[in-house]
Amino acid sequence: MTPEQLNQRLRAFLRDYLNANLERDAARLGANLKNQVRSRVQTRGENADGRRYAAYTQDYAKQRLKKGFQVRKVDYTRSGRLWSSITVETRRTGQGEVTVTIGPRDRANADKLRGRGAMRARKDGVRRGLIIEPSQEEIDEVFDVWLEDVERAFLRSM
Repeated sequence: MTPEQLNQRLRAFLRDYLNANLERDAARLGANLKNQVRSRVQTRGENADGRRYAAYTQDYAKQRLKKGFQVRKVDYTRSGRLWSSITVETRRTGQGEVTVTIGPRDRANADKLRGRGAMRARKDGVRRGLIIEPSQEEIDEVFDVWLEDVERAFLRSM
């Protein structure tokens, strides 16, 4: 096979593959990205820039300790409802285009994500930022995994 034939075959494969799988793959990319962010926040208590979140306020830390929760790092994990409410939705928006939305499906958790410390400062002036924001490293990693999957599918098609 000549390089030109390989190029034509790859272009045809990608066109057909993306037409058939783009929405499904976009949903999987979104779910993987959500899981990457959740893992980082829950295990390391860090934002997208790799900095630890500002500590819980003293009053909230006391409440958490009283209920048996850790206070060493901010992990946005208490009942589990916040993370379980964050869903991935995809919508085909045109030829070869998909919009992916990652966010909470209910008002209470949407308010929590935009609450004090996230979008606006807490009473003590601390501002944590959006917790569901992915880092560039996390974005790169989920796309690398996806590209490897597409490459394997192409090689299987030969």
